[in-house]
Formats: sequence, C-alpha cells, structure tokens
Amino acid sequence: TQILFVPGILLGGDIPLHACPTSRSVSWFLEGILPLAPFGKEPLQVSFSGVTDGTNEVDASCDYFKSTLFVLMEQFGIGSEHERDLLSLAPPSLRIVRRGAAPDGGGLIELYCPNVRTELKSIDYTDPGLIKRIRGSAISTKLVSTSQTARVAYAAKGILHRLLPDVWIHTDAHTMTNHQCGPSPSLSVVLTAVSTTGVVLTCECTR
Repeated sequence: TQILFVPGILLGGDIPLHACPTSRSVSWFLEGILPLAPFGKEPLQVSFSGVTDGTNEVDASCDYFKSTLFVLMEQFGIGSEHERDLLSLAPPSLRIVRRGAAPDGGGLIELYCPNVRTELKSIDYTDPGLIKRIRGSAISTKLVSTSQTARVAYAAKGILHRLLPDVWIHTDAHTMTNHQCGPSPSLSVVLTAVSTTGVVLTCECTR
C-alpha cells in the first residue's frame, strides 16, 4: 500500500459522506484518518458508509475503535474536559447510525474529532494494573431470531463472572425493518476490560 502526501494545511471541517468500498471495513479508513484529524484547522465531522461489522480477521470493527482509540485520545488530552470547558468543543465520538456486515456492507457511521488547541498530555502505560470491570456488546444484524444475540451475551458473562463480578454485556440486535442494518447477516461480541490504572483492553469475535 502506498500513499502520496503533499505537505499543506489539514483543513478538517464537515464532510457529508464518504462511501467506502466493501473490500475493507470502515475502520480501515478510520485508522488512517484519526492520527491526522486532531491537528486540522477545524474540528472534523465526516460520515462513512460501508462495512461496519464482520471483518475482525483483517480489520477491527467500529465498536473496537470506539472503545479503545477514543479513550486513548481523551487520555492524550484531545477533547478533554478542560478543552471542552474552555473552547466549547465536544469530545471525540463515533456514532453508528446503521450497521452493515460483510460482505455487502450498507452501514453508516458518523465521526467527530475536535482539533487540538492546547499541548498534548503524556501518558504512562507501563503499569497495566488489575482488571476492575468488563463491558461489552453482543451484536447481530439480519438474524431471524434475536435470542441468538442474548445467548452470546449470557455465555460470555458466565465465563467472565468467574474472574470478577462487575461484568455488563448488553445485546444490540438489528433487523432490516426501518433500515436498521445492511443486507448481510452477522453475529459478533465485543468485550472491553478496564484496569485500575486506566488501561483499556478490547477483544472481539465474529461469526
């Protein structure tokens, strides 16, 4: 993969829609944009359409990015509480408007990233700490019965409760009714563990 970069000004701003090919997940494009987005002239707001789920073997899902990279960005001071109070900027966010599983896609997400106005903070990740809580989602698209989603959440909680009591996994079932998801079926689970020192660990599995 090659990229041609011409030095200039990163403008940011509002981009109505960018249609991503279904050969890669939307998160593949986020991976290239997020390191540059905070340094634009204006806050970046852009919508992406394409595959949002079902490609974790090659690309992380949008839920993975939402629970890891956005937490890390706030720890660096991007969209921190100080900047929000001082400059009236919202924190970085990723909103999944419509889910679209591989291979046909059909999903839609909205990305917002504020620009950096102050110095970035340093972070210390040398101490992983101890896991204090686990949060997650069991996600399905275009399945006949939503009971399969509940079974995934229940099975995951049964294993994790052996480790600690603070475990919460909610179900997120989407159907074709009212255009809630794309035409491809999928079933996945995304789990995020938070440690006592603020370290975030995320894993996911898709069928």
